[in-house]
Amino acid sequence: VVDTAGAVDVTPASNQDATVTTAGAGDIVLSSADDVSVTAAGNVVIESDTVANSGTLTLQQGSDSRVSWDAAGAVSVASASGQALTLNAYDASAAPATGGAITATAGAGSTTGGAMSLSAGSGVTGGALTVASGGGSTTNGAVVIDSAVNSAGAKGTFTVRQGSATGGSRIVVDTAGAVDVTPANGQDATVTTAGAGDIVLSSADAVSVDSGASSTLSLTQGSASRIVVDTAGAVDVTPA
Repeated sequence: VVDTAGAVDVTPASNQDATVTTAGAGDIVLSSADDVSVTAAGNVVIESDTVANSGTLTLQQGSDSRVSWDAAGAVSVASASGQALTLNAYDASAAPATGGAITATAGAGSTTGGAMSLSAGSGVTGGALTVASGGGSTTNGAVVIDSAVNSAGAKGTFTVRQGSATGGSRIVVDTAGAVDVTPANGQDATVTTAGAGDIVLSSADAVSVDSGASSTLSLTQGSASRIVVDTAGAVDVTPA
């Protein structure tokens, strides 16, 4: 139907399809000076050709691609320059209920699994990267970082790094489970408890305290030294 204003309506009979088909290299183009809407009471499917036939798909804003996949099947989601990209699982609408989960998983491989990177943006001041568990009125959520999910294989290393790989590692867990904590050159490594909290060093083997050849070693009680080893190796023991 074309009405008196020039509006066009195409309506098939009930339960029948409305089909637009081109042959060969012919395209189907929907172009509007205003909005284009696709609505359905059922499913909506937008399908490009297969990877074997180099099928691609692009959702664009102007000339800029926002969602696309290339001929190999790689998928890209990109916001405009300076704009946020937000992925949000909605809150549960009923109580009690569980909020929606978000899962990001790199692909498994017959030889090497896909890597996953999480990086904040660089700039004059780099963007912050925060990993936080959910707050709870009774119990807060846990944070788990596991480098040995499959215990059948060799354990992966775990590294907390500040700067380059050379000299920048601060906390390292190696494949055997040995733990190394190393501050930057000239900086302190401090362990502090508050209140009645104790600091306990416990080992099934030896425990060593090394102050270095040109440094002193002191055991103090409050501000009073009880055992002191000076730079020459002289030992002073002073009771209260």
